[in-house]
Amino acid sequence: MSEERLEEMNNKVTGLNDSDGDFTDEVKMSVDTYAWFYEQAERLHGTNHKMGYIDMYADCNRMVSSNSMEIHKLEQQNKRYREAIKKAKNAMSLVVGGEGSATKTVHNILREALEELS
Repeated sequence: MSEERLEEMNNKVTGLNDSDGDFTDEVKMSVDTYAWFYEQAERLHGTNHKMGYIDMYADCNRMVSSNSMEIHKLEQQNKRYREAIKKAKNAMSLVVGGEGSATKTVHNILREALEELS
């Protein structure tokens, strides 16, 4: 809707302002003018309604993107932990006197952790 068209339709409405220039409570307009204003209001409502869906869609996309990034970070962190556990498990096997109960306990804990990650 152009500014010119709106001004033209607005000029067809009488009684908008009283003698002091203040707005009045009642206006007079033709049925065609009323229908035009009503149509414009419906179009605006439809546009706003569509914009609401567009905003909601954009919000969902941002959340999916954010969650995907977080999942990727957690997958990388999980990979680093898995590698650290493997290294620690291998190092425990090389410890001199690796047959001690403390060494076996640590080795078993690391083995179990690796099984849980897999």
